Amino acid sequence: MIMGVPGDLPAGTVTFLFTDVEGSTRLLHELGNDRYAHALAEHRRILRETFSAHGGAEVDTQGDAFFVAFPTAPEAVRAATQAVEELSSGPIQVRIGIHTGTPHLGEDGYVGVDVHRAARIAAAGHGGQVLVSAATAALLGSDELRDLGEHRLKDLTQPQRLYQLVIPGLEIEFPPLKTLKNHPTNSRSTMIRIVLAEDTYLVREGIRRLLEPEPDIELAAACADLPSLLEAIEMEQPDVVLTDIRMPPTNRDEGIQVADRLRETSPETGVVVLSQFAAPEYALALLEKGADRRGYLLKDRVGDAAELAGAIRQVARGGSVIDSKIIEALVAARARSDSPLDELTPRERETLEEMAQGKNNAAIAASLVITERSVEKVIHSIFQKLGVGWEPDVNRRVKAVLLYLAEREG
Repeated sequence: MIMGVPGDLPAGTVTFLFTDVEGSTRLLHELGNDRYAHALAEHRRILRETFSAHGGAEVDTQGDAFFVAFPTAPEAVRAATQAVEELSSGPIQVRIGIHTGTPHLGEDGYVGVDVHRAARIAAAGHGGQVLVSAATAALLGSDELRDLGEHRLKDLTQPQRLYQLVIPGLEIEFPPLKTLKNHPTNSRSTMIRIVLAEDTYLVREGIRRLLEPEPDIELAAACADLPSLLEAIEMEQPDVVLTDIRMPPTNRDEGIQVADRLRETSPETGVVVLSQFAAPEYALALLEKGADRRGYLLKDRVGDAAELAGAIRQVARGGSVIDSKIIEALVAARARSDSPLDELTPRERETLEEMAQGKNNAAIAASLVITERSVEKVIHSIFQKLGVGWEPDVNRRVKAVLLYLAEREG
């Protein structure tokens, strides 16, 4: 297959084809490194051989995604059909987007909105689904297409009419497309800009791909260590930092360090920490200075795009998200039907809610219009009722907040 040499790429009217693997991070966790690497290599072999057989020119590859150009729309559709058919029995399913246009072909390859349109069409689909634009559909037979109507795509100003390629013998029913049409509250003004820090390339790339279809989340930068993360935060001023708890240079608690620093330097910036450790002490350290705009998720949850995106949105709004396994570890000895929070008075619950917002005693006193001495007495009573009054090895204030969050999320 031709590898992106401008002189060998088709010019004039060109049909672009983009592919992407759905749920790559989830697959990595399910299959393990060796099996996933083997499946990914087989997926790449099938795609390259198929696209080449139908006259496709490989323009670019990024991670598990392909960008291919075809001289005609029918050739692109035949290639997409064969690729989906051959991959249908394996663990890796690709979503494919196809669009026909007349892009500019320069020294560095294709330039123009047609490239972005094809990529956005691919990102709107699901594994095993092939989507085509109206421009491509006009060059094909109507019998092989299903009209999905007009949809708003990320970064494109005008609605796009999309069609689904119907492949005999394969799935034809899919969930709603991942487009702005199905997320009506999203707009450029509510875009959440994030900086990602993860030292493992496959995980970092998987998270990037996982979040790419989210119309209200923009990945501003991706980093592999603490120094580059701090530099990216300074340059990009993100709404949320999504960071591994451990990364170079020390691989200890860099994620917690960043969260603590931002609490002082940029309190409006949210932090979602990702960890493979279900150890409550890490969550306690993260929330020591307040639970607002903080999240703690275990990495085995990252494969769920909805859960990860939901956590980012919650933290961006000023809320908090704590992985249920951490909550379970903290309240393992307590039946939820017999919650210690039931014993709190209305004043104690109000105070605990203020504590969950990261307020100190003086701020709580001002908010509730009582004295600091009264706040101290109420907090002491809260500790006693929640059973954290005699635990010097645990930050009692933070544990009380976590118990409150567990009850609220339940």
